[in-house]
Amino acid sequence: MNDDLCEIDDSDFYVRGVLSLPIRDSTEEFRWGVWAKINKVDFDRYIELWDSDLAAAEPAFIGLLSGGIAIYPDSDGLEVQVRLQTGNQRPRFYVVSEDHPLGIDQRKGITEEKAHEFVMPFVKSEG
Repeated sequence: MNDDLCEIDDSDFYVRGVLSLPIRDSTEEFRWGVWAKINKVDFDRYIELWDSDLAAAEPAFIGLLSGGIAIYPDSDGLEVQVRLQTGNQRPRFYVVSEDHPLGIDQRKGITEEKAHEFVMPFVKSEG
């Protein structure tokens, strides 16, 4: 196990990736660092392509969000497409469901105010 990969008992395989939500009326995006459970074949291929310029050309594969995102109910186990990146960057995750609120926010974007709401629980207040 390291910051990007986790293998448990040669039966469960996880990769850390980025799930982005575009911020409406902006070129910015809010990025969640999350884990997805994938199969062994895709896990081995990910490791094989880690340093390769060919990674981004690899077809996307399916994973399941592991742990989910707390403010999005029922996001644990949500199906995502995993798209590899070049330059040793973490893969990008794209929610498959068209109906889940996280998938809707990923496709339609969120307001800047909503992005601030995501961050506020982690900001220490002075005083």
